[in-house]
Amino acid sequence: MAANYPVGELIETSIGGGWGADELEDDSSPVAVIRGTDIPRLSRGDFSSVPRRFESNRKIRTRLLEVGDIVLEVAGGSAARGQYTGRTLLVTTEILEILGPAICASFCKRLVLRKDLIDPLYFFYFMQDLYKSGRVADYDSQSTGISNFQFAAFMTNEMLELPPREIQAALSTPLELVDQKILSNRGLANTLESIAQTLFRSWFVDFDPVRAKMAGEKPAGMDDATAALFPDSMEESELGQIPAGWTSGSLGDLIEIHDSKRIPLSSAQRKARKGIYPYYGATGVLDYVDSALFSGPHVLVGEDGTVITDRGTPVIQYVWGDFWVNNHAHVLTGKGHISTQYLKLFLQTVDVSNYITGAVQQKLNQGNLRSIPAVVPQPPLTEIFDRFVSSIFLELQSLDEESHSLVAIRDALLSRLISGELEVPEDLLVS
Repeated sequence: MAANYPVGELIETSIGGGWGADELEDDSSPVAVIRGTDIPRLSRGDFSSVPRRFESNRKIRTRLLEVGDIVLEVAGGSAARGQYTGRTLLVTTEILEILGPAICASFCKRLVLRKDLIDPLYFFYFMQDLYKSGRVADYDSQSTGISNFQFAAFMTNEMLELPPREIQAALSTPLELVDQKILSNRGLANTLESIAQTLFRSWFVDFDPVRAKMAGEKPAGMDDATAALFPDSMEESELGQIPAGWTSGSLGDLIEIHDSKRIPLSSAQRKARKGIYPYYGATGVLDYVDSALFSGPHVLVGEDGTVITDRGTPVIQYVWGDFWVNNHAHVLTGKGHISTQYLKLFLQTVDVSNYITGAVQQKLNQGNLRSIPAVVPQPPLTEIFDRFVSSIFLELQSLDEESHSLVAIRDALLSRLISGELEVPEDLLVS
């Protein structure tokens, strides 16, 4: 039989996060620091953006995350942009194996649950339903442009009808299976992207085919017609030695930048209705809306200067279909003979750290983005390259579309399972 609990009775302890220091100090240790902005990427299996810091050993003792903890974002974002606080992450064995010792950032809380009463996975999906349904807005307040999560009110006022522990696990199972399939798709997509990136770097960054021909060798794994498109010598340029006949320039020679806009709906309208078109921010999908601003392949690069990987390369989103994007991301396509897929692979080789400006609010502005140096190959070669990688990008698109459908299925199941509208099949409960 289900029992009704205030959320506060299901949480054993709640501990604020920290930020530590840039450098190792006496009596401190290295830790990964999970920020609210990292939560969407970690849920997609992307660990590239989580910063490494040094926290005092005294503070680490209570802040160190353990399997089954919940990271809750309690400040940041903006209700005006439709990004409420209250995003959550379930700490898993995989996350800690990849990140190592980890704490949550100062705008988050570590929640340690009463595992005798509630299954962590069930609580996580309850919080996902709270966020996706828009009910989380009841606990969101705005001050000085930053949203804050009203944690005390949430602990007291939010009620959860809690079925027995074994039913909680059974209810979570179908949701977890869908999430595992989505992660599996993303893993395959990462492998395919890695293949395309390796080929791009070999041809256009390391110039392996050119160097092979200079040594009197045939480029490895390449037919004669393709090999003939590469020169057999290098020449000096403003960017150093580049293949003969290629030009030295900048990213501005390769890209068109399109204007993004604020979403044309109020917060109340967003809460009342869900659209079919994804609405992107600097780091991922924020919502779904009922109109589209762009159509076709585009590359999104966040304007926020902190949105870079630990390699210094920008966090990139590649979008195929109809979508809206807010004004916190640059929307790019390739110019002339430069395809959008070529552009994406190029950006994944570029260290943008030196092009970030702003002491208080870091930015990767359009001017600096355009000024990034670039070597521009001849058109026949880029066209041949596009043919090589087009099948990879078609498969990436298929995986992305399947995952989008799975997300829709999961979200439709989510509210019905958590609310008890769907009952657990007897055979699933027994198993």
